[in-house]
Amino acid sequence: MLKGQKNKFLCQTNFYEIMNKQKMLQSLGLDGYNHLMAKVIYTECRSDVFDRLNEGYPITPMVLQMLFERGWERQIDDLIRNGTFWHPIDWNKKLTIWFQGFFGDDEFTNLCLYKGWTSFLTHMNLEAKLLAEYEQWNLLIERGEWQTLIDHDRLDKLPREKWREWIPLVLKSGKSEFLFQNRWYKFLDEFPSLKDLAFAAFVNGGHWKELFEHRKIFSNDDVRNELLKHEQYDLLLQMQEYRFLATNGQVGFLVKNKCWGILIRYGYRSLVDWEDYYDSSNKYQRKNVLDQAVEAGAVDFLKAKGHRFLAFKAGFYRHKR
Repeated sequence: MLKGQKNKFLCQTNFYEIMNKQKMLQSLGLDGYNHLMAKVIYTECRSDVFDRLNEGYPITPMVLQMLFERGWERQIDDLIRNGTFWHPIDWNKKLTIWFQGFFGDDEFTNLCLYKGWTSFLTHMNLEAKLLAEYEQWNLLIERGEWQTLIDHDRLDKLPREKWREWIPLVLKSGKSEFLFQNRWYKFLDEFPSLKDLAFAAFVNGGHWKELFEHRKIFSNDDVRNELLKHEQYDLLLQMQEYRFLATNGQVGFLVKNKCWGILIRYGYRSLVDWEDYYDSSNKYQRKNVLDQAVEAGAVDFLKAKGHRFLAFKAGFYRHKR
């Protein structure tokens, strides 16, 4: 076996030995383990005791207190600051209290923030601003501090399943672009009290297609006025706002888009390209086109199509007008 492979094998062996030993010690229960360690602490030399702790023997508040009573404060300090200790997760809260007493609240807080010891930070009543300063995003998520995440532009950390809680906060914080980039805007209709803010988000971001999709939750007048103001005539056409377009200076748009039937309906017969209107209609619609041409007095068109009698009638309608 090569030297590097041998060292790797030894490390793996040591790791599994420590894991197995920890399982054995945990099986004693808290009281049993503390009793065992009391015997170790008061019968073995200091270096042997700390060797055990560095090699995987768990620490408990009782073990730490016994070490403290022996006057081994410096070694406790080194053990904790080096982060070489181990402990079951369900002892976190009591250990946090002990460490706060040993180091002092502020010093232990700073140590946890520096080390990123979330398991202890969880049991401290720290301000969200301080946690954000040290980028403790997971802890902020655990605490539901959505506003802090938003304020620090960590919207990517907002959990999907909690959207009902944080979407209103994002909207109120003026960071609604996040909602559109990630298609969360689809849920804005779930917050009727924020309808005005939601509408402003669509408009200020220029999200016209999205506004069109969700127009039913807003005032129809507000929607079409904004679309008109920002020249979104195609969307207005899809909304079938024909009269609105015709009466708001967009007759030229209707002509450009060959909306011949609409132009006729709202009194703009003289602008209709009858040839195009006729040719683009199917055989069932063409009779109606011819009838409209008669009423519009489109004599030349009817003559060109060989409908002399209809052209005669169209002339009558023209003179009548």
